[in-house]
Amino acid sequence: MEEVVIMNNKKVQKALWQVAKNNRTSVAVMLQEMRLAIEDAQKNPDPDIQALWKNMPRKGEKSTPEEVIAHIAGIIDKK
Repeated sequence: MEEVVIMNNKKVQKALWQVAKNNRTSVAVMLQEMRLAIEDAQKNPDPDIQALWKNMPRKGEKSTPEEVIAHIAGIIDKK
């Protein structure tokens, strides 16, 4: 698995703060909701989806919301 690089952590944190503010919630609540959504998404039995999760860069056993955001942002930046 490739090494995890959190794309400018300050950018990720700023984006999280802005989304939380726009939704009138806290970053902590939003991150918890994202963790639950990630857990649900990881249960998708589709082999292609499972392959995406298996190849998701992460430091620990599970991908964090910040890691998922950074990874997706990296994909978008390449396009």
